[in-house]
Amino acid sequence: MAKPKQFVALMISFVLLTAISCQLSTLKDQVRVGVILDLNSKVGRIAERWISMAHTDFYALNPHYRTRLALLIRNSTSDVVAASQVDLIKNEQVHAIIGPQRSAQAKCVINLGEKAEIPIISFSATSPCLSPTETPFFIRTSHDDSFQVRAIADIVKAYGWREVIPIYEDTDYGNGLIPYLNDAFQAYNASECLIDVSFH
Repeated sequence: MAKPKQFVALMISFVLLTAISCQLSTLKDQVRVGVILDLNSKVGRIAERWISMAHTDFYALNPHYRTRLALLIRNSTSDVVAASQVDLIKNEQVHAIIGPQRSAQAKCVINLGEKAEIPIISFSATSPCLSPTETPFFIRTSHDDSFQVRAIADIVKAYGWREVIPIYEDTDYGNGLIPYLNDAFQAYNASECLIDVSFH
């Protein structure tokens, strides 16, 4: 009579352990990721949809993954990028940030990301002065604008122009492209007269 009681107790223990282990295996590790987008812009709205669709599709194809990304999207215009990032880092304790969209905004976000040792992943910041080699926590997923200067130089060559006057904004973004333009124009023996335009 003792054996059936032990067997039942063993079976109940086995079922409980199995249920507990199944429940533990369904628990997901959550990784919080901040997303800073200007949702008032067309690019920001499209990017939000694409990021959301990619997130949904990935987990639909990989339901067995225990680690889950929790996307915390912040609508951010140029005025509140830093505030959005500080909120994501301090209050939400994100492990990474995607965005912002503009190169001018990205510089501030990259500096804060480096201090907090949080990777900043940009899909649209294209300024050559934002160098992933100089900032280890910055990951650019697009080409920088320096790759475009060859096309500009080819246009100059095709028209046979000997003098070119680039008009650019006197910012990190504007100044970052000029050395690349200079090199490309020199390859075609075209001289340039630089005119910077400062907007205040």
